[in-house]
Amino acid sequence: MLKRVFLALGLLLAFVGAAEACNSYDRVYFATTTAGTGTVDVGTAEAGYGTPADVSVPSGSCVFYVIEDGSDYEIGEGTYTDAAPDTISRTVVQSSIAGVVGTTTLTLTGSAKMFISATPAYALGFLSRAQTWSAAQTFSATVTGLTFVPTGSAPPTNGMFLPAANTLSFAADSDEELRLTVTALSPGADGGNSLGTTALGWNNLFGDTGFVFNIENGDWVATHTVGILTV
Repeated sequence: MLKRVFLALGLLLAFVGAAEACNSYDRVYFATTTAGTGTVDVGTAEAGYGTPADVSVPSGSCVFYVIEDGSDYEIGEGTYTDAAPDTISRTVVQSSIAGVVGTTTLTLTGSAKMFISATPAYALGFLSRAQTWSAAQTFSATVTGLTFVPTGSAPPTNGMFLPAANTLSFAADSDEELRLTVTALSPGADGGNSLGTTALGWNNLFGDTGFVFNIENGDWVATHTVGILTV
């Protein structure tokens, strides 16, 4: 049951593609003859699964793992090393030994099973860290967070992008329609989007002292000073 739960969690989080120090891999599940609390030697893959080498885990990679030995288990992260034999080091996040949950390293009996997968610690850590996606993502529920910063410089079909430093733009139908910088809010191109429509007008327009209303780069200008509007 524990194996199935973590494998499902691994599949759930596999889409994120976020840059993390450690990684999870699909369907890596194998036996180990390692005894004691040291580095685990990678043994034979269980039926229908593979070893780290089978799924091309890079040597030196940090991986999330779960070890089951009888009714005891250990959850953690370690470094995979391509050697003879291949090994995975162990840094315990959580363990359960004789029903006691803690962070004690499990003393392996020589007949344990190990799999690589996302863990609850990974899930919680993922939710608490800034994330970067390099490809389009689709979410079917509300997504909330402290900030959202787009990284692309080209207009998406519909959404935000960063065409230049300190510039946030909004695209619709693959065209830049609105651009915000530290000094101005403008359409994406000269003569671009309208401010309101005949059916949807703005209620009020407020200007500060010295407000300038400039049409066609000075063709018609209205300038405010205290108590005076000069045209």
